[in-house]
Amino acid sequence: MKKEKFYGNNWQVYPLSFDMYQYDSKGRYIKDLILNNNYATKMNISEMNLTIIKLSAFDLDGNEHFVTDFKGNNLIKIKGLFGGDFLRSTSLLKLGSGTYNILRFYLGKKGNSFVYSDRSEELVSDFNFLDFNIENGLNIKGNESPEVLLRFDFTPYERINYFKLAFQFFEKSRNFTGKFVDGLSSLMVKG
Repeated sequence: MKKEKFYGNNWQVYPLSFDMYQYDSKGRYIKDLILNNNYATKMNISEMNLTIIKLSAFDLDGNEHFVTDFKGNNLIKIKGLFGGDFLRSTSLLKLGSGTYNILRFYLGKKGNSFVYSDRSEELVSDFNFLDFNIENGLNIKGNESPEVLLRFDFTPYERINYFKLAFQFFEKSRNFTGKFVDGLSSLMVKG
């Protein structure tokens, strides 16, 4: 009999797809939040590398509540839902009871970049913060698990056309060979 290893995080590609693994050791449900940003969707951003210095949440009345025990100045790589990646936070649910609809990430001045769906990367320093809407909101009652999963709804990467890559490789090889042969023929003519 063949033994297979099971890694829960690797299998959980879609949010809420494996609810039986969404509980902590005390049997409390772990909140699973999907975050989206209109700018990221419009610009076809697939990944963000952000230096987050502060974290806050906005309630339904528009009041900002800071997460006081968030350890800032960390470069965090944020990937989208399509890859099954998520961030885990143990400090977000310490905000207090209430309903929140926006998470705000305050950014440092250096080290921030966006990776677009065509895999090009751009350094960004124009943003002081990024707001992410919480799909269906975050309702904190006080008896939840202290953990929360943060998933980001970004644009998936474009598929790589392997035939196009192979064609480009052979095109470059042919160009190199042609230049090499031309160089040799010019040496033979001189000699």
